[in-house]
Amino acid sequence: MFLVTFTFGQAFAGANLIQNGTLQLSSPSKMPYEWKLGEWAGMTGTHEIIPGKSGKAIQITVSGSDETVADRGVAFQQLHPTTVHQGEVYHYRDYIKGTVAKVYLDVEFLRFDGSKFYRGITYSKPYGEWMRVDDTFTVPPGAVAMTVLRVVKDNGVIAFDNISLWQDAIKCEKGCVSFAFDDSRGQQLVPRILHDTGIYATFYVNPVPITEKWEPIVMPLSTLRYLARYGHEIANHSATHLHPKLLPPDVLHNEVVWSKHRIENLVNRSVLSFAYPYGESDATVIAKVKRFHSSARGVEVGQNAINTDDYNLKTLVVTESMSVAEVKAYIDEASNTGKWLILSFHTISRAKTGAVWNYRAADLRALILYAKEKQTHIITVSDGVARFLK
Repeated sequence: MFLVTFTFGQAFAGANLIQNGTLQLSSPSKMPYEWKLGEWAGMTGTHEIIPGKSGKAIQITVSGSDETVADRGVAFQQLHPTTVHQGEVYHYRDYIKGTVAKVYLDVEFLRFDGSKFYRGITYSKPYGEWMRVDDTFTVPPGAVAMTVLRVVKDNGVIAFDNISLWQDAIKCEKGCVSFAFDDSRGQQLVPRILHDTGIYATFYVNPVPITEKWEPIVMPLSTLRYLARYGHEIANHSATHLHPKLLPPDVLHNEVVWSKHRIENLVNRSVLSFAYPYGESDATVIAKVKRFHSSARGVEVGQNAINTDDYNLKTLVVTESMSVAEVKAYIDEASNTGKWLILSFHTISRAKTGAVWNYRAADLRALILYAKEKQTHIITVSDGVARFLK
């Protein structure tokens, strides 16, 4: 029998892909929000929340280790995988101390078809004092998502502190552009355009209309899951798209927090980004969103600079009345100033319909190709927050 103790220091920052790193979002009887415990080969664990080095910690008591079984262990890991793309480079860091012989850093990768494969990154021998562990790894071919595992196989005591995972910053010398799609409606043509042009986009979705099939033009659940598997970012746009400032606390919680949980369970990916319905927010709404997301976007027109507030991201909401040349001018501004532009779309159709929030598919394709021609970085919103704003 042995104890595994995890403590975390700084709160979740934009550059850190570890959610709820401080373990603050939990109750005494539950596993901390966004975390789970993996057990195999007869090893079992029980946990409790205890005072940590900074704030709270989780202490896990594990029994059943059998040294004759090679594939054994207990792992503390994030609840949902993180979307990744082949060739991306990630940096991992934590602090450890203890008496176990080795502590392993492994990564579980997911393929497009849902199958898994594993890579052992490194292992460390802890001591009685805190020591820092750093390592860097590259996403291998075929991977579309990953989960980092901290694995212990031997009897003893081990403690972890300040776990973080991040990518190198993007400088955006020639600008950065994100293509975002809101409301999960009328976007049947979008996956083909993104596939043909070879970019990744962000989809701000409302899970209830999707699962309950409110309208024929609402995105099918199968399409949402395809987009997630392909490597696009799936983000939260509230459960049902109500006006957030008018909601009582319990309904606001459902629209923000339950919605995030629901989306994560539907697509098996971490949800990091939020978009305020109707662009509406106040101090109460922002506080609720901030506890569970790394960023939020409104509808204020503008470019994002390095010092932009993560929870007041600016955008250009593209409407049918806007010409391609008009939108290209915003891309030019991002390219010339080294800033980050988020282009937000709603319904995409083959022709103009007279609806304000519609945009022609051919014009969307033209804008993507123009951004690529300008050599701007085309990134998802969560990438922009983690790698440009930080």
